[in-house]
Amino acid sequence: MEPGLLRDLEEAVHRHSTLIRIGRRALIKLRYNSSELPHAVQAFRRLGRERRRLINVMRNMLSYATYIPQNLAENIDALTFFVYEVSVNEERELLRRLSYVVRKQGIELDEELRSELLEQALREVEELERVSRELLSRVKG
Repeated sequence: MEPGLLRDLEEAVHRHSTLIRIGRRALIKLRYNSSELPHAVQAFRRLGRERRRLINVMRNMLSYATYIPQNLAENIDALTFFVYEVSVNEERELLRRLSYVVRKQGIELDEELRSELLEQALREVEELERVSRELLSRVKG
């Protein structure tokens, strides 16, 4: 297994989790002030970039899943479990709330932005769930 892969996973999980919190705060501000839309868009775009990075790191891990030493497998298992059980659900809920706030505030998003912030993000969250489930099963198996 590549030496820096575990560190990459740790960093990606931490950054993804941090950006979920930042997205949550941006959404709260947007809920009370629709002029906060540019800030919220920026926060959700950063979250999307980190989500894609996390998916890529986990895919790389899958290619090494049969060669993971036991001492690393426990850490990978814990991080992947966190992503699968916590991060995926938090992000799904955050996107649901974003959709609600946009609708409730009457915020007009052009089709491209709506697709990027909502539909594409949901597909990527589903992919993150699938990849983390697969990595979990391989690490435990």
